[in-house]
Amino acid sequence: MLLSVAVYTQRNQVVQSIVAEFAPGKQKASRNGTEHGLFTNFLPNGESRTEYEKVLSELREDYRPVVAREGLVVQKLAMITCS
Repeated sequence: MLLSVAVYTQRNQVVQSIVAEFAPGKQKASRNGTEHGLFTNFLPNGESRTEYEKVLSELREDYRPVVAREGLVVQKLAMITCS
């Protein structure tokens, strides 16, 4: 019985150390969707900002979004076009 408690404790410590080792990587990887792709927080500056606003207004005119979700899709299209 004492041996099995010791083995269990050792295994638990190993698992905890492995989890602690990979936790920062998992936390960083969880932000991939917001740093790349459609969920990027993209705000262009300067000349690219005016291009973005021009493309956005043209897309709004073409697609005429009715609900907020459609408006977000149009914004993302403009962001992708200008990136």
